[in-house]
Amino acid sequence: SVGPSAAQAACHPIQTTPVFAGLVPTAHEVLGFDLGDQEVTVAESDAYLGGIDGASDRVTSGTAGLSVEGRPLRYAIVGAPGNVTTDGLAAVRAAIDQLRDPATSADDAEALAASTPAILLVQANVHGGEESGTESSLQLLYELADRTDCVATTILDNAIVLILPV
Repeated sequence: SVGPSAAQAACHPIQTTPVFAGLVPTAHEVLGFDLGDQEVTVAESDAYLGGIDGASDRVTSGTAGLSVEGRPLRYAIVGAPGNVTTDGLAAVRAAIDQLRDPATSADDAEALAASTPAILLVQANVHGGEESGTESSLQLLYELADRTDCVATTILDNAIVLILPV
């Protein structure tokens, strides 16, 4: 049987020790408490998302829409810096559109699939009474925005992660 390559074994998704650049503020630095110590309000989630976005060229954020109560629903997109710019996101969208087009040749589709980042969606708090999704998605955002180890870089090299914490 064929096992994982040496590089894959050295970059275990769970056992690799996280390495942080220290460029992105922690939740404690922005909110005054660590994620998981207490429930994060929508305002606190928005503040931390903005703090991460402001500190990292791997992140862009915006408003996806409004809640039924008229409050903005904020999102963050995290990925390789070139992929999360306006031009980078437009290029990814164009590549995905081409992949979805049945007229695209198999060879072109294979090349596009190999070179286009996957789009991953984390919709963290679909039920208002389940707050832990917000905290865990903010932790994910922080780690992808600041980590420099092989686990984070592998994700960022191969995907764009769209996070809706609330």
